[in-house]
This record gives sequence, structure tokens and C-alpha cells, in this order.
Amino acid sequence: MAGLWFKPVCDDLLGKIHRWWVNYEHGEIFSTREWLDREGNKVDKPTRYAYRIPFRPLEIQHLVSILEALAPANSLTKDMKELHESMKHRFINLNLKNRPRLLPTGEWMVTLAWYKADIEEVLTLLLEAKSGKSQTIESLAEQQKEQGKDLFEV
Repeated sequence: MAGLWFKPVCDDLLGKIHRWWVNYEHGEIFSTREWLDREGNKVDKPTRYAYRIPFRPLEIQHLVSILEALAPANSLTKDMKELHESMKHRFINLNLKNRPRLLPTGEWMVTLAWYKADIEEVLTLLLEAKSGKSQTIESLAEQQKEQGKDLFEV
């Protein structure tokens, strides 16, 4: 895990993902679901927000390598791989309306619409790659077992 983190690029990437997570509800509403309010009326409640993030190709490349190493079976890994492949080909597979803009700084302004839990998961994986320590329940259970303790024993 130690070889996954490259300081300037991955630190910038971690900052962008963290900003996205903090400002999640300030994004554009992407999908809604009907809920009942207190008076019994149906109201549309947002379930996903779209957020525009400027990514450099190198940041996406490192994000994909980290996700492939730590969560290869995750659907987000597949989605980010597809985004990286599209970015390599300058998004010619997308129509002009949905195509990300190339900024003068060399970054692509990409619109992503994920659930907040997915962003938290990616953020956790990035922090895990940075620290080199696994933060999952399975790894904690394994550590407890190695120490000869029960799962909930302190």
C-alpha cells in the first residue's frame, strides 16, 4: 500500500475529494425520490447531487490505481476506469452537450453525480492509501484475532 501514494498529485486529489464531500449538498440536484412530509404530502427529496470538479489526467490515473489496488470489485473502480479511458481520448465518445470542458490550466471540469456514501468510501480508501493502514472492519477483526482477543474485546 505504501507505493500507491505520490505526494503532490495524491494530496491535491484528496483535497478535491474532501471538498466534494464537505460541499455535497451544495451541488446541483441530480436525482430525487418521493417522500412523505409531516402533513402526508408527497415531496421530492434529493438523493444524489451532481458536482463539478476540475481533475488533471494524472490525478484520475492515480485514483484509478488506488481504487484498483484497494477495491478492485467496486463499481466505482469500473466507473473511474471508464472516465480515465475517456479522458485519455479527450472525451470523443461523449456528445458535445455532455463533454467535460478543458480548462486553460490543463484540468478537465468533470461533472460527477455520486451518492454521499460512495464519496465517503473513496475518501476512506484514499486516507487508507495515504496512511498505509487498513480502516475496514475486516482488518480490525484480523488485528484483534492476531492479538488473541475477541472481536469486541478492548
